[in-house]
Amino acid sequence: MAQLEKNHATVVDLAPLSHSNYKPSVKSIFSIIPASWAPYARLWRLDSPAGYNAIFLPYPIGLGLGACIAKPAPSPTLLLFLLSVFSLGSVFLRGAGCTWNDIIDQDIDRKVKRTRNRPIARGVVSTKQALVFLAATTVLGSSLLALLPTGAAVHAIPTTVLSAIYPFAKRVTYYPQFVLGLALGWGVLMAAVAAGGDLRNRIEFGAIIILFSAVVLWTMTCDMIYAHQDAEEDAKVGVKSMAVRFAEDTKLLALVLSFAQVGLLVFLGWFIEMDAIYYAATCGGTAVSLASMIILVDLRQPNNCAVWFYRGLVYVGLSMASGFFATYFVGGRYFR
Repeated sequence: MAQLEKNHATVVDLAPLSHSNYKPSVKSIFSIIPASWAPYARLWRLDSPAGYNAIFLPYPIGLGLGACIAKPAPSPTLLLFLLSVFSLGSVFLRGAGCTWNDIIDQDIDRKVKRTRNRPIARGVVSTKQALVFLAATTVLGSSLLALLPTGAAVHAIPTTVLSAIYPFAKRVTYYPQFVLGLALGWGVLMAAVAAGGDLRNRIEFGAIIILFSAVVLWTMTCDMIYAHQDAEEDAKVGVKSMAVRFAEDTKLLALVLSFAQVGLLVFLGWFIEMDAIYYAATCGGTAVSLASMIILVDLRQPNNCAVWFYRGLVYVGLSMASGFFATYFVGGRYFR
């Protein structure tokens, strides 16, 4: 923390590139779509799947848990339908979330090298245009809630509120990753209930809360590593994060959070009497994936932080979901 905050008073105001001299990579999606669409595609982060994974993956994890605890167990057809709804919904939620974040953070984005060329910071999308785009993506995403059971759809409300708070959290606390974890982790509750989980049942409610807590810790760990891309500049411009707060102690904290996450998953397995395949896939796979990320990520290299943020999301997310679905199909939960 001390090393990053020593330079807090030194702020470099970077001038964003103008629309005319900003050239996207020829390999980028922005080079193959109409030029007028490019700023909105960039606002949507269509060239970067990592953020989409952060939003989407809690849903299949929650569906997997719901499939294992619901009585009666949901059919594979229903699970596939729900997975499709959440997959498409995550596309629109990503657009809305990124747009809101960029509207709130535009003044900060202009001072950080990695973000200064975002469309709003660069001036190619006005705040008014961004608000219209935000409304459109929010409406499109919200329309899909009609396809979910009412008991599941209402959980979109806390997710939306927490997501709206997140950009402001970076200004007042060193733990905005916790707010983000709550926002994304709530997808576990929504998906588990959609699959038939009953929050009125003590065991099912407990199982959902345990998994929700594990996903919150996972999100905090991954986003803390992601935040190291801009940690030094964030400290200078006054943006708070766990990366700024813990600096060189980040890996130690990530290890503690990961131990707690895996511990929760093991406890969950005991709590709902899961089979050995769950412990091998979900608990074992998650432990190996988290350990690999913590050991191999180079926090001094922004690009490497981005790579391991993506890998940490995908490897851990798939590991967590696979144990539930393997138990559902192979372990006989569907046939009980």
